[in-house]
Amino acid sequence: MSFGIGKDFTSSRDGKKSSVELLIDDCHNHGAITVTSATSYTTEDAAWQKHIGGVVGILYGSDKGVTVSNSSNEATIHSTAKGTGETRIAGIVAHTRYGNIEVSSCTNNGEVKSTGEATNARPAGIISVTNAATKLDIKQCYNKGLISSSATVGTFFSGGIVAYLLGPATVSECYNQGEVKVTAAGGETKIGGIAGQAEKVTIEKSYNQNKVSFSASKQPRMGGIVGNIVQNVTIDNCHNDTNGVVECTVAGATTCVGGLVGRLAGQSTVIRNSSNSCAV
Repeated sequence: MSFGIGKDFTSSRDGKKSSVELLIDDCHNHGAITVTSATSYTTEDAAWQKHIGGVVGILYGSDKGVTVSNSSNEATIHSTAKGTGETRIAGIVAHTRYGNIEVSSCTNNGEVKSTGEATNARPAGIISVTNAATKLDIKQCYNKGLISSSATVGTFFSGGIVAYLLGPATVSECYNQGEVKVTAAGGETKIGGIAGQAEKVTIEKSYNQNKVSFSASKQPRMGGIVGNIVQNVTIDNCHNDTNGVVECTVAGATTCVGGLVGRLAGQSTVIRNSSNSCAV
């Protein structure tokens, strides 16, 4: 299920790339979006459950390229949906799929939150979840809104820019000025000022300027820039500034907390020319 402009513009759900060239420019959402459901949606593809974006729900790329630029969300986006499927929710785009995509000069100023009994919440300021079949560039995008999750079951990913960042992708000249906050009693949590989890990506010239906080009882991986790195990540010239306090209140769990990265699990990762200036 998708919410926002541009749903299914390729008219294809079978994973094939499109040759369509699309520009979504100067689009702004000022209306609050609230999604509530008693149970999860049942579809042929379970990954299509609960995609909620201020501008685009699911965005398909194409060989010729798809661009979302100069756009913003100014309102609260809130999901209280229940069920077993992921809740992908973001200020600009909920989910990117396939082809070549650029998201540039976009801003989220509204609160993005997932509450209730939803499992696997992925709230973020710009993009919730990216897809390995997409070549993605995120440039000069900013989050200034509160990003929060208080869902009670499942695993959680949350980030000021992207919640679950799976490449090939580049994040360049982006910053987060909104608090990223998770209060959950469910499973493992990855939370970061820029990205909750990152794999096969480059993050450069980006910074976090607000608190990253977690208060629960299960396995947090949290950092000022990235909560959890899987593998093949380059972080270059990124900074967690003095306001980017990384704060964790947790009992009885394995805890990984860092000024830049909470947990670095994989190989081929480079961190250079980067700094942390806040309390952890």
